Amino acid sequence: MSNGSALAAAQPSTAKGWGAFILVLLSLVVEGFDLQAANFAGPSIIEHFNLKQEEIGPLLSASLFGVLLGAVFIGPLGDRFGRRTILISCCAVYGLLSLLTALANSLMMLVALRFLIGIGLGAVLPNALALAGELVPSKKLASATGFVGIGITFGGVVAGAAAAKLLPIYGWPSLFVVGGILPIVIAGLLWLALPESPALKLEGDDAPRPDVRAILTPEWRARTLAIWASFAAVLMLVYLMSGWIPLLIKAQGFSIETASWIATAYHAGGMIGGV
Repeated sequence: MSNGSALAAAQPSTAKGWGAFILVLLSLVVEGFDLQAANFAGPSIIEHFNLKQEEIGPLLSASLFGVLLGAVFIGPLGDRFGRRTILISCCAVYGLLSLLTALANSLMMLVALRFLIGIGLGAVLPNALALAGELVPSKKLASATGFVGIGITFGGVVAGAAAAKLLPIYGWPSLFVVGGILPIVIAGLLWLALPESPALKLEGDDAPRPDVRAILTPEWRARTLAIWASFAAVLMLVYLMSGWIPLLIKAQGFSIETASWIATAYHAGGMIGGV
């Protein structure tokens, strides 16, 4: 049996496959929430700790450095231990870390915790995208993986709406409390209902063996590096804007609620563009 036929046979039924796909999508929505939480909480954190605006830069970047390390070093472990295992473990861990972030009493502690949260977030993304692509029929692969990726942007919309409602009343810790509870709930749902990767269920010669070196051979190297460079440039702009919009709007004299809604519009535009 060919790898494609074996993978198709290992896939869950259509109903279960789409149900699992929705769970993966929700895990990325929650990831998007936690990824943007510090950006929306930034103006309140500056006021609470009496910081200069430029001093909060390390906090906004900490989770992104963590995402980089998590994606590179933890993400590939899904091929060995199972994507389901990595998704559940990372959601639970970064959820607990987010709850601890709500108790932080210094900027340095916030930076350290956001870095650790980023490692978990970085490990979730590649495994969620890979698993989503395996759970749906092959003819829907491109649409499914593209749609599930939009979940992260939608998570930014949810974070912005929550920030506009919570920050003026409960302060910056409230956003991290919500950002801690949601992934823990999602981890429980994944544990109850998410099947393991169909590809990883295959045994023997039918089991796919991912290898990044295959896309760095002379035939593919130029295209691979071009795609990597394009993604790096786009993401640099996206995260630069999403990190500083709430702070810049607040600095112009607008309320925290208004700054949150304006930044939410930025994420909503990205979601609509993706769809």
